[in-house]
Amino acid sequence: MKKYSTISEISKLLGLSTDTIRFYEKKGLVHPHVNPENNYRMYTLMNVLELLDVIYYRHLDFPLSDIYELSKTLKPSYTIELIEKKEEETKRKIYYEQQLLKKISHIKSMFHMIEHHENECSIQDFKESIILFEGKDKEDFFIHDIQYMTQDQFVLCAFYTHYELKKDQMELKRTFVSIETQLLQKMKMKEELKNSTKINKQKCVYRAVRMKDGKVSQEDIEPMKAYAKENGLKLKDHCLIREIPITFYTDYEHYYAEIFLPIKNS
Repeated sequence: MKKYSTISEISKLLGLSTDTIRFYEKKGLVHPHVNPENNYRMYTLMNVLELLDVIYYRHLDFPLSDIYELSKTLKPSYTIELIEKKEEETKRKIYYEQQLLKKISHIKSMFHMIEHHENECSIQDFKESIILFEGKDKEDFFIHDIQYMTQDQFVLCAFYTHYELKKDQMELKRTFVSIETQLLQKMKMKEELKNSTKINKQKCVYRAVRMKDGKVSQEDIEPMKAYAKENGLKLKDHCLIREIPITFYTDYEHYYAEIFLPIKNS
């Protein structure tokens, strides 16, 4: 490499735009020589190394503020501190993506099951969960409570309606938004675990159905009661229904539901 290079030459060499290089200079991360005659920036091998350092740490997803601080301190202990912090953040992101994949796969599986009329009853666990928000209906959440949720929580949470089952009718008791306790723990969401209402893990008769006009009816519940009777299971007098929009929240014609009928302990 010749003694001095122009910003265009450095841009081509490193695959960085000239605007990015100028931005890094403004942030104090690269220090080119300024030609006093024309104010052009001239770059040396040292400047290339500075930019390579920035490229390296940016690919590790370090914020520019941390890279700048590291360039000033040059302390290995600070580097390790940043790496350990990034390690925890990366683990959290990986776990989030894994849970997101599980949710996507679950919705896909449920869609095919219902569309092919294979929505038979089965016994499944309702996993231990933490209630994030609770109200009389979904309107309370979408108008008031949603502002207190993070985007991660919103993507991974579940919307439930809690009905009391009577002879010929379903009486709405409450709606709530919950997230599995294990997810909160793995995602390091400790604040949500404090002073929160917990729903214990419980065995349930399970069925997935297509909702009619955005509702679940007694007709959807009856096969589950029959399944419980055939298998000698006694059911509690309520059910939890998880609503899942397949297209959009506003498209009530394409809502699916997972119905959980808790089983009494023998």
